[in-house]
Amino acid sequence: MTATRIWQICLISGWLMALAAHGGANVVLASTGASTDDQRWRDVKYNLYAATYRASYTYDQAQVVASYEERAGTFVVRVAAANLKPNFAYQIKLMAPLGAACDERLGSVGRYWREEWDYDYGAGAWAWINGWNLNDKGDGFSPSTNDSSYLSQKGLTRSWSPTGLRYRFSMYLLLGYMVTDGNGNATADVRMDSSYHVLWREDQRTRVAADGPVVSHTFTPSAASPAYDADGTEKTAAVFGEWERLPSGGLRLLDGDYDVELALTEESFHEDGTYVGFWPKVMAGRVLFSSGTPPTFTSHPESRLARSGDSVQFSAALADGARRATTVGWRKDGTAIAGQASLDLDLGTVGVADAANYVCVATNDFGETLSQAAVLLVRDDLRTEAEYTQAVDDRDAQISTLQGQVNSMFTAGEVDAAIAVARPDRDGDGYTDQQEADRGTDPDLYTVLVTPGWNLISLARVPEDNTVATIFGAALRGMVGEVWQWNAATLRYETVETLEPQRGHWVFWDGEARAIEIHLPEHPDRGGDGGAQELE
Repeated sequence: MTATRIWQICLISGWLMALAAHGGANVVLASTGASTDDQRWRDVKYNLYAATYRASYTYDQAQVVASYEERAGTFVVRVAAANLKPNFAYQIKLMAPLGAACDERLGSVGRYWREEWDYDYGAGAWAWINGWNLNDKGDGFSPSTNDSSYLSQKGLTRSWSPTGLRYRFSMYLLLGYMVTDGNGNATADVRMDSSYHVLWREDQRTRVAADGPVVSHTFTPSAASPAYDADGTEKTAAVFGEWERLPSGGLRLLDGDYDVELALTEESFHEDGTYVGFWPKVMAGRVLFSSGTPPTFTSHPESRLARSGDSVQFSAALADGARRATTVGWRKDGTAIAGQASLDLDLGTVGVADAANYVCVATNDFGETLSQAAVLLVRDDLRTEAEYTQAVDDRDAQISTLQGQVNSMFTAGEVDAAIAVARPDRDGDGYTDQQEADRGTDPDLYTVLVTPGWNLISLARVPEDNTVATIFGAALRGMVGEVWQWNAATLRYETVETLEPQRGHWVFWDGEARAIEIHLPEHPDRGGDGGAQELE
């Protein structure tokens, strides 16, 4: 074993140990044996390499290792390379083999390379020739014009081809790039959140906001390097990726299993002249990974206020189309509930001990997702439906009797005068109407004090606007989501949009104690005939 080979093995071993800390799987890229005629023999600033270097360099002399993994719903890779071509730009790609199960998924976020089964007059035989990319990326958003072209062409037939089809397609994704230093070394951390068309220098093309970041490299060709015949002047190359798919920084691979190549391709920069190359794939290694995301809830369990003995159920729903098997469970105050493995949780009849926060938990290969917490409150002192109904009936009967008596005994004006005398403090704030007039305050304004926890609120009179939004307004925004009222028909507490007089309403306050101002109508209908009456 030569000293050079020993040095290469030690270098790769050291890199693998360092990359192991990065997480994921490791792969060593090997030379593809790309034709030297297709390779570029000029550096990133068009300086021609020395003839001896062109004759002697092969990619078997390079060492490239990568650590990769699927993380947070996307593919990430760290590449470390030594002894590539110096001061040189490389594309970092994922490339699907012909006919791979993942090829269309890769193409839908990347590019399509098309070849046609046609007669090759140079070779005197039928062959897959005329290879070129589909090159109309449209506005960049999927499905793009290239996607439409691929879908319309992939099934075209040519009965005498090996596949019975006119075209064959290879898919690839240009997801990153790097520029080597004067020794041909480079490292790159790449995240699959962008898709690029090709690389450019800023002196060739104006970069736009959707393009990739600029990799700037300053160097001076030196005769001391085997790659150059003579010393040169200092040069700076600013390289960036032209966008292929949008939004840049917001893309991700479609869910699925991927068995592809991680490859380095030489960048040729669309330059004219000799030795400029034609984007050959020069190093590659097989990578296998899966892409996906944790489960997503589309509906969450709802909080409940129940009395002891009520039957309580919670339910949740997940988004359809999850590629990975998903397991489901429930937690009570953070502790897993044994035996619960569906999106529906039936607690049966509940007691005070069941009061807690309940959360649905969904897990797949890519992570765990918690639903919003549902709060169950259980009270022993809540009235039964029969008790509540009887109380309402008794109250309505008493009101009807008293109203009839009042209507038969007094005029509306007399009633107003009597009320003004009997209840001079209309808003119940402890000051008579006369005192409020003297103080310059409003006798038709009173306050309700809410304190941390559950508050039972009952209004003696209908406010000017009895909607929950108006009564509480911004005071409770972010502090309480709902107001609850007992529904005798359904035997449960339900949320309401308005507050009715002489009815109990439960409000959960999650802030400091606060007084809520409630405005009474200035001209209440004292006579019960629908007309407004002023106080005498």
